[in-house]
Amino acid sequence: RHLLRLSGAILRPMAPPVAHSQPHWGGQTIAWPWLVTAGLSTYNLLSLTHLFLLWSAPGHPPPEDAKQVGMLAFAGSSAVVLPLCLLLATCGPPAPRRGQTFRVYTFKVFCAMAVLFILQVLIRVEIMRWHQDEANLADAGVPISANVSRHGGEL
Repeated sequence: RHLLRLSGAILRPMAPPVAHSQPHWGGQTIAWPWLVTAGLSTYNLLSLTHLFLLWSAPGHPPPEDAKQVGMLAFAGSSAVVLPLCLLLATCGPPAPRRGQTFRVYTFKVFCAMAVLFILQVLIRVEIMRWHQDEANLADAGVPISANVSRHGGEL
């Protein structure tokens, strides 16, 4: 069955559409590294939410400034990595440029994925350390007082 296209006065058969393939091994796009990184990012966001709710509870002493800034940086990083990894797991990475060998391109994609994964692991380690600090604070019997500002009542 041929599709015909009218071009001027001549009917010619149309060429079938060209299928663009994504880098794959064994006929399937590899998605599990991106999904693992997205899962770790989700777990980091949930842990950061738990820490925020713990630190903002009435009567809890405020955390150090470095922890507050770290929490914002970690949440921002995880919030960017999560949709990026889900998009890459769903659609796959873009195709390599013309003239670029597939092995070099695959190595670049692997390095980018490894950087994102290592970043999320380091964030996870720091969050676990913060949770341990909170557990030690609770075990030490630190008196819970009113959560007051360090700036003498000013915001």
